[in-house]
Amino acid sequence: MIKKIFLMNVISLAFMLVLVNLAFSQNLQTQQQKQQNLNQQQQLQPKKQMPVIDDATLDKFIKAAQEIEKTKEKYMKEFQTKAEKDMTDILEKYGFNLETYKQIGTSIGQNPELMNKVRQKLDK
Repeated sequence: MIKKIFLMNVISLAFMLVLVNLAFSQNLQTQQQKQQNLNQQQQLQPKKQMPVIDDATLDKFIKAAQEIEKTKEKYMKEFQTKAEKDMTDILEKYGFNLETYKQIGTSIGQNPELMNKVRQKLDK
């Protein structure tokens, strides 16, 4: 049972590094796509009467939006930096570099024979 859990952890860790990087780029792409879709929908919809926004309100909105964006960037960078450092420490502990680890994880995930070999080793 522990060996099966270990196998699942090995496979999970192999893809975690890839997924962390993909998650950030996909999140950005998803946000951009949503914004594009929203812009397209707004262009197709009949124009609604929008409230009048004075300059003071607009200035506060802009400042809030800028501060929110900085906060999002800060926490995304902090999370990514911490996760990358922790994962790099683990790789170094076991004598791997990132590229080799990714290649092994990808090979295991794509090669049923290799996956079976890993399972057999864990079952011993």
